[in-house]
Amino acid sequence: LAGPLIPKAGSTTLRALWGDTERPRGMYPRSQAKPGRAFQFAIVRNPLEHFVAGVKQVASYPKPTNPLHVDIGTWCGNDNATSEAARARFAEAAVRGFVDANPIGTPEDWRPGQVNEHRLSQLFWLRSYVDAESGKYVPVAERLDALIRMEQLEADWEAATRQAEEHSEAAGAWMRASRERVVHSRQRRDHISEDDDRAATWAPLCRSTTQGSGAKGGGGDLGWAAKARAEKSGKGKSNAVRHVHGLLAHREMWRRMETNATRALCTVLADDFACLRYALPLFCHQHSTR
Repeated sequence: LAGPLIPKAGSTTLRALWGDTERPRGMYPRSQAKPGRAFQFAIVRNPLEHFVAGVKQVASYPKPTNPLHVDIGTWCGNDNATSEAARARFAEAAVRGFVDANPIGTPEDWRPGQVNEHRLSQLFWLRSYVDAESGKYVPVAERLDALIRMEQLEADWEAATRQAEEHSEAAGAWMRASRERVVHSRQRRDHISEDDDRAATWAPLCRSTTQGSGAKGGGGDLGWAAKARAEKSGKGKSNAVRHVHGLLAHREMWRRMETNATRALCTVLADDFACLRYALPLFCHQHSTR
């Protein structure tokens, strides 16, 4: 069994690989009981990568009412001081929203509509809890047999496969048979955008979005920017604009995260780093109190 599926940790890719963009059989939500003889694993990713990917996802919806709205006109304007101030406010809101959505030591169950699922930490999806309606204890982490990290997908999948073979012949065979689909999909980067480049800056994206008429097409982020500028209206236009909003948010967050992180963000993510077997970033050590 694959699951619980964690948003922004390969969940869409896993669902698509098994032929269903929603939730095919075997892709378990965290509330569903585990069959007695099943081998169950979950896929996770670096907590900071997961946080920034969630910011990108939320920001990709270009509505002024969006708490992480990207104002392209301001961000890409000629007034550098105004642009910097707007981007700083965005980054502050992104961190504050994540911290507020993940109060430490508060195990209440999340309900759809309360908090955007992309603003929740990975441990939220893995921690056990008491169901608010039934009052029953729901084990989540206890039922997992393996955790697979996206950054070490091939090695971790092989280790989990060996565990599955010890569990049962059928489980081991399933993991071996599924390996090529999963690893090859990751290598093709089906779910992780080629535009997710930490080293890239927002400036070229702004120039391509706001200047000149240009032609549609091209690849990567500048291709999306050109399309957003050239399309008159319709689904193609809105899809391109969404990508530009998300890309601007992604690059701005990495620009800030690579040099600084707040005490609150590092504190909230500390357990994710420890429990999911990732090293705490250097900029978090200066804030570490746990």
